[in-house]
Amino acid sequence: MRSQKQTATPTLSADIEQVRSHLQEWRRSRKHGARIPEALWSAAVKLVKKYRPARIAHELGLDYDGLKRRLKIAQQHSPSEPQTHPGFIELFPFAPTSHCQCTMEIEDRRGAKMKLELKGASAEDIAAVSRALWSAER
Repeated sequence: MRSQKQTATPTLSADIEQVRSHLQEWRRSRKHGARIPEALWSAAVKLVKKYRPARIAHELGLDYDGLKRRLKIAQQHSPSEPQTHPGFIELFPFAPTSHCQCTMEIEDRRGAKMKLELKGASAEDIAAVSRALWSAER
């Protein structure tokens, strides 16, 4: 007596079966050479969030590389985390007279040198000192 080995056919989940039936219906009624509609591709891409791309491509009879390309495009166009818009943003005023620390080294044409270390001076103070030093007659 010969024993027959039965092969178990995996049952498709309801979401895959639904997209598969839509694809089969489209394939029966399509014109030769027509491309798969975007709505069906989108449905297949949504399934990839739950199942492996190879399984979806196999079960739906889709081109694996085409599915991967569309998945990549969908991931680029949709943010991975939901964006939240803050209700309030506090901005601190810019202080143009903020104090800084700098060292200035000045040398005139005759070779006279001067080194100034300014601590806690504002940018306006530094500009005034440098103008005064450059314009002073020797």
